[in-house]
Amino acid sequence: MQILFHYPQQLAAALLAVESGGCCVLLSKDETYLDRVTARSTSRRLLKEILRTIHCCTDADIAIRDVKGQAPTVDCCGQTFFVSFAYDEDYLLLALSRSKAIGVDLLSKPIVFAWQDVAKNYLSPEIIESLSQQNNARAALGFAKAWVVNEARLKCLGMPLQEWSNSLELKLRTASLSYLNDAGFPLIAIAEKNGS
Repeated sequence: MQILFHYPQQLAAALLAVESGGCCVLLSKDETYLDRVTARSTSRRLLKEILRTIHCCTDADIAIRDVKGQAPTVDCCGQTFFVSFAYDEDYLLLALSRSKAIGVDLLSKPIVFAWQDVAKNYLSPEIIESLSQQNNARAALGFAKAWVVNEARLKCLGMPLQEWSNSLELKLRTASLSYLNDAGFPLIAIAEKNGS
């Protein structure tokens, strides 16, 4: 089943996915998203557009709840939806699910900074070991993939970015990767909460 849709070209298909009880992730590219405030307001406008279309409601019927320590949700016409947002460069990613917490992240272009120290702080020893066995280009791409997966899982669980620990790893296991676009940039990861 398709989960990633391009906006605005595939909006109708994305709406069908949500209406049937599933989830959709919309990817949009626009130079105006370089401004984080514009990207954030656009994602909220798009979210409301989707919910107005599904429920034939008004903006007054839609309440976005973003509580620290919890994945964001949206209340609309007596129903709760799970939502996640990600922005990078000129890309915007919006995820909406009826059934379970969801988290998304994206990286628009290859890593160009010295990522090794970041990896040591935020990724598991197993991932760091795997990256150390690869040549520089493959290791940088491997880091980028691991980074978006980690961020998507954290967002799914409503957790902030934090240094790796055994206890964090146990928590992250409650969110599974459901999609990873690793064929090229942008890299996109989608995580869903287990057992919801």
